[in-house]
Amino acid sequence: MSTQNTHDRAPARPRLEHPDHAATDTPSTPADTREGAPGFEPWLGILLSAFVPALIALYAPGLRTPLFALTGLLLAAGLVALVREERRRATRGQR
Repeated sequence: MSTQNTHDRAPARPRLEHPDHAATDTPSTPADTREGAPGFEPWLGILLSAFVPALIALYAPGLRTPLFALTGLLLAAGLVALVREERRRATRGQR
């Protein structure tokens, strides 16, 4: 029988990390981590929120003009956000 104590054990080997999981010098940003991953698009939220004042305008006859104007503004803002996002993705893809 061996009478070795736990103190006589050899030191543990350093843990080797897989190259894909190694730490990098540059911190990742949320845009880097969600590239290609499905998720919530801000422009889509703007476009979908445009329907809220339109639905309210159907039931509030006195406020139809301002609510439909707000709907138009939100639709335009959503389209502008979509175009800006697509341009940003196109310029990121050229690098």
